Amino acid sequence: MNPMFTAIKVLFLKWFQPSAGSELEKAVKPSSSDGNMHDDETIPINQVSDIEGGSKFSDLVPYDENLLERSRTQWQFGDWESLAGIDRVTLQHHPERAKLALLAAAGRLQLGQSDQASPFIRLALDWGCSEKLVAQILCSGVYNSLGCAAALAGRQDKAELSFSKAVALGAGGADVSLLKIARVNQQSKRLQIFAGDLRTTPQNERLQPIKNQFKLATSGLIDVDYFDVSAEVINAWIVGRWSFLSKLDNADLVTNDNKALLVAYSALGYQQLDDPNSVDRCTRLALEWGLPREALKKILGSGIRNTLAIAQVLSDDFKAASENFIASVKLGTRELREVDVKSRIRQQLKGIKEINQEKCIAELNKYIEEACVTKNSKGEK
Repeated sequence: MNPMFTAIKVLFLKWFQPSAGSELEKAVKPSSSDGNMHDDETIPINQVSDIEGGSKFSDLVPYDENLLERSRTQWQFGDWESLAGIDRVTLQHHPERAKLALLAAAGRLQLGQSDQASPFIRLALDWGCSEKLVAQILCSGVYNSLGCAAALAGRQDKAELSFSKAVALGAGGADVSLLKIARVNQQSKRLQIFAGDLRTTPQNERLQPIKNQFKLATSGLIDVDYFDVSAEVINAWIVGRWSFLSKLDNADLVTNDNKALLVAYSALGYQQLDDPNSVDRCTRLALEWGLPREALKKILGSGIRNTLAIAQVLSDDFKAASENFIASVKLGTRELREVDVKSRIRQQLKGIKEINQEKCIAELNKYIEEACVTKNSKGEK
């Protein structure tokens, strides 16, 4: 049994502890203002990030020293096109790349490019932006869009109030009244330019960018629909057909709208097939394509629970094994179904010759039925 539990320990260390030699660990740590911030304080977008190794970036690769200040001014005025023009190559080696990635995301969101904005939000977090600052800028975008909607409806008082709230969320100690005037003037010009298109666009389409930003701002940044995939993929995950999931990693993957989620399931398949190199590659792709790190941990964590359950069956610890099998088929808000757990157990034990499969399944099912009855009686999912 020792080799099995050694392998499990390696899996836990591999997937739930960041590598000490990783690029992010060497280069970034989360930024904060003074270490004693109160919950009701806002973080100014021009605050200098506490980034370890920032001088290393500037020593090795030249960067635009005025980029952050220029981008901050563009955000204050609402020059979204310029902010959306910031690409990853431009900010990659900048010592304030976390803030710049966040501003680049803000610009894209205001232009309705939510799919392109999401990876930049994830980069901002990975590179050291606090979730508080990210939430502030996302909420600021919601207020800006509400201000534009009010202006188009002729509600100038509500428009100015919304624009004021928008700039206040990232202004820090700056004069909000002056910034509000600059934002109102800039947004008014943009609305005049696009007024014709907006008047001919159905209302639900005009409101969609606002809805997208509100969803991002209120989702806790890790709100993922784990089952936004085909029924075939969901069924393969339920029973644990790992070979099928690993084969999602193919040439057609990049053409899928939900490629980040699919490649994460592929990583899970490779994990259970003990192919660490493929797991590493798929994990990097999932993060690069915008899947939140916490969501990836939950998907791979379900696989670790599956591995633990199998090891516990081999040691005749059926109660603990049943608990881990149950945990292995729980993702997101999906309702726990007894039939899913039993299907997973039968599939996972099918190839193990060292056990009496039917006896083990019967023992596990007793605990599964008891656990599911208890959860249902409590109204748990």
